[in-house]
Amino acid sequence: MGTNKKMFSDGGTYISKIAIARLTLKKHIQMIIGGFFTAVFLFGIISGVTGYNEKLRDNLITNIVMLVPSALLLINGIKNGRIAQAVDTHKDQSYFLFGLKPEWISRIIFPLGDKKKEEIKPIALKELPWLGTLETYKDSQEICFVETSYIDILKKHHKTEQKGDVLDSKGNKIGTHKGYMQYTIGKRKGFTIKGALTPHYVLKINPQDNTIIAGSKEELATNKVQALNLSLPKEWFQDNKVFDCEVKIRYKSHKIPAQIILTNNGNQDIITANLKESAYGIANGQALVLYDGNEVLGGGFIEEF
Repeated sequence: MGTNKKMFSDGGTYISKIAIARLTLKKHIQMIIGGFFTAVFLFGIISGVTGYNEKLRDNLITNIVMLVPSALLLINGIKNGRIAQAVDTHKDQSYFLFGLKPEWISRIIFPLGDKKKEEIKPIALKELPWLGTLETYKDSQEICFVETSYIDILKKHHKTEQKGDVLDSKGNKIGTHKGYMQYTIGKRKGFTIKGALTPHYVLKINPQDNTIIAGSKEELATNKVQALNLSLPKEWFQDNKVFDCEVKIRYKSHKIPAQIILTNNGNQDIITANLKESAYGIANGQALVLYDGNEVLGGGFIEEF
């Protein structure tokens, strides 16, 4: 995991310093970038790109790593010169770090990579009692700068309550909705379908005419995902490389076995993942991250080509 064991031989002093710095820095980062996050997040939702918040988060994490020591921010590891998944799988951040360049990775250490959060958190809270106690300190959930739901932020800047039509995949009107900004790909509540006897899911969002397309869970499934490359080595795309690995299409999703085809389309390097099992709720702007075991190969942002 790229962790120096000697760092932890002094009774936890080093761990304590890192844990304290991590929690303190986390608070400052949330305050500093909260406004920026909100602005770009709003742009993504308004544009109908529901995976945009993940795309923004990925880019922001990448840039933050250039500014501060990564050891203070993330619980992760390095293996064979690549980002590796952390021992604490529940807090692993490898999915968000897929965009790191190899020359950056060689200069990063993750001293918390082989520790679990329950080991680190008590040390930090003991040294920083003003953060609270184990019983009162709450972890960030979902989008860290949103206190309740993202709709509350949208309402401050735009009209979110604008009724529109729900269409089926053939373009027929089958119901109504409250306003396209209130929906994400895969959502199945909050809109009305006339005479529906089975659940319907959002398949597509059309901000231009305030419509959403809804259909069955089977229509939501896909076995092919394409992404614009961000971090796979460019030389891999020169010979239409084909290989097998595992992929993740969102932070909390499980890995899916896939055959990967790398192609170059003019000035665009495109990753095509032919999934060996169906995935659901894939949205433009989400990250497609490739894994070889617990090592991150790289990835890109999902788009329709």
